[in-house]
Amino acid sequence: MLWPGHRGEASFSRSSGDGMNEVPSPDYVAVGKVIKPHGLGGTLKVKPFMEAALFVEGLRNCYLYRSEDRYVREVIIEEFSDSGKGLIVKFRGFDLSTAEAMRGCYLIIHKSDLPKIKDTEYYFYQLLDAEAFTENGSSIGKVVDIIETGANDVLVIQKGRAGLDLQEELIPMTREHVLKIDRSNSCIVVKTLEYEEDGTDENKRSHDLP
Repeated sequence: MLWPGHRGEASFSRSSGDGMNEVPSPDYVAVGKVIKPHGLGGTLKVKPFMEAALFVEGLRNCYLYRSEDRYVREVIIEEFSDSGKGLIVKFRGFDLSTAEAMRGCYLIIHKSDLPKIKDTEYYFYQLLDAEAFTENGSSIGKVVDIIETGANDVLVIQKGRAGLDLQEELIPMTREHVLKIDRSNSCIVVKTLEYEEDGTDENKRSHDLP
């Protein structure tokens, strides 16, 4: 698959990569994670995986999910507030005992219920399995993960095939390094890194698989 020849602006303002794999099926996406009870009335502190304004838009048909035992519970949000360090959420029918049992659960919604975004914006899950190309059209591999760091997020791009020696390339998710994100064709264009030009491999990770 070839990437389009023109450049488009890549926007880096949307949802977090946390919880991408913490869903019961590919049709759902995690929008937050329960941290702990807040107070004695069954209220919970939730870490949102998207901007607070978008989180408000997506609070429809929510479920709490725990992957360890495949626990799923439909929930109705009665009220919430933004504490600046997370959301304080009150679910209908929750008391302190119920809230305590929800520690570590992910708040998930169906992808069709996600807030609409601009064409130049994206959700992290939309980048998984996208093919990565350099500016000259050479394929690097596919996006297999997104690492969140304090400074900026990092794309993990895997090249090679299962059963052979796999390598991972780490690409910072900045406008300087990620030149284009094409959601419709599931591909991205990245700037050629210096190690590719001089033959070094400081930003590569190798995996010897059986």
